[in-house]
Amino acid sequence: MGGSSAELVSATPEPGWQMQVWKQEAWIRVDFLRGAARTSVICAWNGHPPTVVTDNHAT
Repeated sequence: MGGSSAELVSATPEPGWQMQVWKQEAWIRVDFLRGAARTSVICAWNGHPPTVVTDNHAT
């Protein structure tokens, strides 16, 4: 993460987990999925320094 943007360098799921990545100009979202479990990591910098939010939820 820099002062005005961020870049995904790497993301490796644990065995048994799958991963999905979405990238846009002002945000990156990485979801880790296993069965009904999902963990989302979202980094956004739309007009502000990058912030990261993590959310654990069942689907």
